[in-house]
Amino acid sequence: MNYIKEINAFYNHLEFNPLSNAAVLLWHALMQINNKAGWRKEFTVAANVLAVKAQLKDSTFKRAREELREKGYIHFQSRGGNQSAIYQMISLTFTTEPNSHYISNEIQENNISKHKANDKVNSNMDDRMNHKPAPLTKQENVETKKDDIIKTTNNVVASFYEENFGKITPYVKKEITSWVENLNEALILEAMKQALERNHIKWNYVKAILQTWKDKGLTSLADVEADMKAFKQKQRTLHQKPMHVKQEVIPDWHKSPNQQPSRKLPGATDDQSSTVDLLTDYLDRKRAL
Repeated sequence: MNYIKEINAFYNHLEFNPLSNAAVLLWHALMQINNKAGWRKEFTVAANVLAVKAQLKDSTFKRAREELREKGYIHFQSRGGNQSAIYQMISLTFTTEPNSHYISNEIQENNISKHKANDKVNSNMDDRMNHKPAPLTKQENVETKKDDIIKTTNNVVASFYEENFGKITPYVKKEITSWVENLNEALILEAMKQALERNHIKWNYVKAILQTWKDKGLTSLADVEADMKAFKQKQRTLHQKPMHVKQEVIPDWHKSPNQQPSRKLPGATDDQSSTVDLLTDYLDRKRAL
């Protein structure tokens, strides 16, 4: 799956297959977990973990999960005991146009009315004009719904900020909204988590992390994890390089304790050098007495 394409397709499908705010938050939480799992066809996750990530109560979580299944966004299979449910995300990028399963009853009724109007040979212009405002009204409702979803997403990020960084100012809230639109909610939350782990409880530090990711072209959590892995591998390679130690040249006579260096004076003959050696040995014995 492509994270960005799936998110874009998700919001396109909301125009024909709307969801409650709770279901939207749960879908995002499931996508983030599946992304960390490496986009597996099936994955398991505890219900309480999903509820915390989506910031939903237990009863609301169950209703949202059932809503996602009924409307064709996910499959899940509950298991007995304390075992976690098995989830499967349904890719939305393969469908360019919504299936009839996703079309609301209101849109179906509008389409039926249009066909009936076209079949009437003697229908006048007023009748045809009466059918046109419906899609415009629907489009306005879709845009309003999409704005509400974006506001909900921003509220999730803002709530995380206030719980961990402190009271959010209007300036910071505006910047968070801008970053959510440029990147995505998952990356904003990940940047704040990394800032907390490094004990930097400041928005400027979070913004610096986001700017670095943007400059590197990282657009998903998978990209960020791959970049961090490459950085750690590079650090290990640098530490594992062998150090070149300069070796001191040791004279041959030092390697053999019994072999003494020559005491021959510069310019002296062999006889003179022998005399010097005898005198030196004599003086050494005198000192030893």
